[in-house]
Amino acid sequence: MVLWTGDLGLDSGKPQSVYALDKAKLDKVMKSEKAQYRVDLPMGATTELPDGLGTVTFDSIDRFVKPR
Repeated sequence: MVLWTGDLGLDSGKPQSVYALDKAKLDKVMKSEKAQYRVDLPMGATTELPDGLGTVTFDSIDRFVKPR
């Protein structure tokens, strides 16, 4: 997972794709001058995000399958 911060424009009423992140008004969270912050979490793990952004937990994976 890579981190971005900013305004997603969710309050605009404009429809958005749930499959693509519009990064136009977002900023990358950087780990160093040259590398974007990246987190690889195993199932059940929690990590604290940098710059007071909170924590994230990988709780589960839900599989969505269209029934026949």
